[in-house]
Amino acid sequence: MNTKNLLITGMFAGLFLSCKEVEPPAPVLPVPTPEQIKWQKMENYAFVHFGLNTFNDLEWGYGNTPAETFNPTDLDCEQWVRIIKAAGLKGVILTAKHHDGFCLWPTKTVDYNISNSPYKNGKGDMVRELSDACKKHGLKFGLYLSPWDRHNAEYGREGYQKTYHEQINELISNYGPLFEFWFDGANGGNGWYGGTNETRSIDPKTYYGYDVFRGGQEAVIDALLSGRDALAIMPTGAGKSVCYQIPALLLSGITLVVSPLVSLMRDQVTQLVQMGIPAAFLNSSLTFRQYLLALDRARAGRYKIIYVAPERLETEGFQAFVREADISLVAVDEAHCISQWGQDFRPSYLTIGDFIAQLPQRPVVAAFTATATERVRRDIVRLLDLARNTDRKVKQNLWWGAGYNIVAIPLAAGVLAPVGILLSPAVGAVLMSLSTVIVAVNAMTLKNK
Repeated sequence: MNTKNLLITGMFAGLFLSCKEVEPPAPVLPVPTPEQIKWQKMENYAFVHFGLNTFNDLEWGYGNTPAETFNPTDLDCEQWVRIIKAAGLKGVILTAKHHDGFCLWPTKTVDYNISNSPYKNGKGDMVRELSDACKKHGLKFGLYLSPWDRHNAEYGREGYQKTYHEQINELISNYGPLFEFWFDGANGGNGWYGGTNETRSIDPKTYYGYDVFRGGQEAVIDALLSGRDALAIMPTGAGKSVCYQIPALLLSGITLVVSPLVSLMRDQVTQLVQMGIPAAFLNSSLTFRQYLLALDRARAGRYKIIYVAPERLETEGFQAFVREADISLVAVDEAHCISQWGQDFRPSYLTIGDFIAQLPQRPVVAAFTATATERVRRDIVRLLDLARNTDRKVKQNLWWGAGYNIVAIPLAAGVLAPVGILLSPAVGAVLMSLSTVIVAVNAMTLKNK
């Protein structure tokens, strides 16, 4: 090799060796969560409005159109889904109830619903038909439920609050998983309202209950919905149960709540069942036959939330069940019991970490307690294997795994509205916050022919 070639080779070698890997620039906040990015990648989805207005040539029903006028003769939701999928859209949102108040599912809350129409002799359920069609053809399914109800005589009064909360619970519990739950700002105006034919207005923030969480709840809920483990130290009465009950409704699988308190399990399951949320408990208060029956129902997918005593985690029957079940979240209540330095040390709590580790797929894990010393906190993190996330103090008396992200409910293409939860003080019914949005989805008109 001559001198010229040596010089050239040396020069390029020097340049190569002197190059340093350039660090990427720091992100400009806020940064979208993985869930938001996944939603944006859907790009387009369909929004279907098919109800009483379709048969009465109305844009907005006044609330006085008889349910009998809803009478499709050749409705084929699967045909809709095939066309939507062929058009390249990734999901469907159905208007389950518009401002006229007519419900397209056989709700228990009001008589003004599809069961009192001629469709399928009162046995139809359009929400179920479209949900099943979406599952069959691999499309995502979502729902719109109008907060404004021009038919309901109680709209604007206390009675409608409970009705609307129960309608949301019915839809979330029976027709999920939902990729999107759409709410808008349509609240009040003239309507039939049970025959009064008047104008009513409300303040959404005060009418529906709470417009904000109690201290610390939102951070924990956001962390769990973002797939991050959480350790929440919240005083008694701060609403710890809401922090795992809301994610339980939104996650696709089952939530296990480990608790040593038999009376708490019974009370919370009773409240959840009254709200239409399928829940059960497994503890020493059940007879052996009752326990086996509950396990059989759990295997059949009958429950969304299961409260279980820590001692039951070690039983052969329960372990066989969880090996086959889709467990999305494990919430450990009274988590200080896991530490020998805790006030109410329970040896059976020591097995919880091993139980979680043996699950086929590790779920999100949340630990809750009203009080914990630094030593007890370290034990909880270590024994539940929460140490994979660096603890970070975010509010007084609140810790959760690092990596907290704002979770948002997408309301329209290109529009993201932050999650807000409205809670009925009596039973903790779930209601997403209402936001006025500009609809920016591809229009698609579907008519029954």
